[in-house]
Formats: sequence, structure tokens, C-alpha cells
Amino acid sequence: MVLEYRDTFTLTTNDFYYDKQIKLSAILNFFQTVAGDHSDLIGAGFDEMLQKDIVWMLLNVKCTIYKRLHRGDKITVSTVPLPKGRIGYVRDYYVYNEAGELCIKGSSFWCLVSYSQRRILRPTFEYVGEFVDKKAYEEDFERLKPFAVSENPAYVCTILNTHIDGNKHVNNIKYADFAVDGLDEIPQICEFE
Repeated sequence: MVLEYRDTFTLTTNDFYYDKQIKLSAILNFFQTVAGDHSDLIGAGFDEMLQKDIVWMLLNVKCTIYKRLHRGDKITVSTVPLPKGRIGYVRDYYVYNEAGELCIKGSSFWCLVSYSQRRILRPTFEYVGEFVDKKAYEEDFERLKPFAVSENPAYVCTILNTHIDGNKHVNNIKYADFAVDGLDEIPQICEFE
């Protein structure tokens, strides 16, 4: 079995900002949906892992937008896991339009966490199948650099029940919305990490 999964979606008005750029949160939602569906199929889904007191936790994500998409476009989102790393797992994503052109690519870095103890675990899950011979990015994820925290933040967000996911923390998709909500205007976004 080849370790690749794909699904198709139709973009709706809710997937776009007022300036007609695709929302970062919409991209992340497509990534999360195909990763979750694929994980269910290969025995690493939320419910199955939770029975072992394990949940997946996203540590980092990056994305490059090559081609503008529009409301009503039909897209295919493909995901492939990469071989297990020393401390976690990388999963890549590719978004194609109906013409088969690559419009967006992305990558995410995940670790396993004990649900009850809330601590990172050694990567023990083994994929069964044949890995796809491609990688979205040659370079690794950048390490987060220390930064000063202001006593007077420019933007404050209140966490609501609708932001919480099955791991009982803020769903990672929401952080993209928080970041954009803190801006006066939405810049042209071609990539993010």
C-alpha cells in the first residue's frame, strides 16, 4: 500500500478573506482534514491513538502558495507522511486545481503526546506501507527564536469554546485566524511558517 491519501473539495465563500485571498485557516483546515482521514485509514487516527493514551500534537507547519484560487474552484488535496524522524513525524501536503497544477504545498511536523500526562513521547508509531518518493521542502523547519513579550500587546484574543479541539487545547487552525485578526490589513500572503 502506498502511503498517500487524497480528497477533493469545492472552495466556498467561507474559504476566502474579503480581498479574495484564500484564508490561511482554510488551507490548514484542508491539511488537517486529509491528515486526519488518512490517519484513520492507517490505524493512527484520533480515536485509535486515544485508546493508547496518545494524541498527535502539531509543532510546526509551513506553506507556500503558488497560484491564486477562487470561490467555486474544485481542488484535490494530497498528503504523504515521511519516514519517522528522531523526535517526530513530518507530513507533506499538495493542493492541485482541476487542471492538475500545483497551487499550494505545505508541510507539518507532529509529535506524539501522552493525553493524560501532557508530555511528549518518543515516536513509536510505525507506518506500514510504501513511502512516496517526494518531499515538499528540502530544508527543515526553522527553530523558533526567542522573542520579547510586550507588557502592552497590540492585540489580545479571548479563547472561546469554539476554539478548543479534541485534545482539549486551541485547535492549530485557529492560530492562523488570530494572527490575521491582529493585523490592520491583510498583506498578500505567499508563504508562512
